[in-house]
Parts: sequence; C-alpha cells; structure tokens
Amino acid sequence: MSNAGTRILPYLSIACISLAILAVAVGNRSSTSVSINLRSLAQAIDQEEDHLTPEELRTMLTSGRGVQLVDLRDSASFVASHIPGATNSTVAGVLEMTATEGIPMVLYSDGGIHAAQAWMLLKAKGDQEVYTLLGGWKAWISGADTSASRNTTAVPSPKKAPKPPNMSKEREKLYGEC
Repeated sequence: MSNAGTRILPYLSIACISLAILAVAVGNRSSTSVSINLRSLAQAIDQEEDHLTPEELRTMLTSGRGVQLVDLRDSASFVASHIPGATNSTVAGVLEMTATEGIPMVLYSDGGIHAAQAWMLLKAKGDQEVYTLLGGWKAWISGADTSASRNTTAVPSPKKAPKPPNMSKEREKLYGEC
C-alpha cells in the first residue's frame, strides 16, 4: 500500500463508523415490526377492558367527553348510516391513526371482528385508550331502536315459525315421528 493510501485509511474508517452510527440512530422509520406483551393483551380481553357496550358508548357520547369513533364498515354502508361523529376507515388505515391521549378511540364494524382486529393493531402500536363496540353496528342499531321505544310501546312478540306441511299417511309410516 502506498503512503497516500495509508494516510487516507483512518479517514475512511472514521467515515464508515460515522455512517454506521447514523444508520443505527435513524433506523428504519417505515418499519412495522413491534414488540407486544401478549399476556397484557390477553388480560385486557379476559377482564373485558377491550370493549364498550352500546349503552356505555351512549353514556360517553351524551356526557360531553370526547370520543374518537372509527367505522370500519365499507364506505357505502358508512355513507348510508353511521354513528354521528364517526370517521370511516379500513383496518389497514387504522395503522395511520393514533389515539389522542385522554380521548378514547372506539372502533366498530358490522359484527365486531374487523374492529377487534384493528384494536389489536392499535394496542400493538402502543395506543392505550382503544375500545371496540361490543356487537358492532348491529348492536348499536338494535340498542338504539329498543332504547328509543323502551317506555312508549310494547316490544312485539316474535313471530311463530310456520307449521311444517302435513305428511301423507304413507310417508308418516315410513319415516315415523322425528
């Protein structure tokens, strides 16, 4: 190696080390890997800290406390009807959201499975005050209907199932009574 090469080697080493330190410090900002405590997630689910009932959500909404509502149904369903104040998102879109500290985020979908999946994503990100609406949109609507008419009209009795058609005597002998 020449004298010039020997003199430049310390500078190249310093440059390489500096770039390595910078790469570690900056890291991959677009990374989606996280570390989660599965035991604490399971405990939250076991203790039913992961959801609110429609009645609990109604109480929160009427109390004046801020609530961030996220409707995970398709956009056509959202446009047709949604809980007032809700925003529409996909499960993947929830990754871009962050629950505001002190303001609970409540996720809902048709039956609840997409909301539960989005809840897991947000909890894995570290968001604390995130809930799902127990029973989803269907429970909200049925709860809204019953609470609106609770004191004014009687709840109609369920329709009876139609009687099965009469079997011919020959078939009855063949199959007997079930």
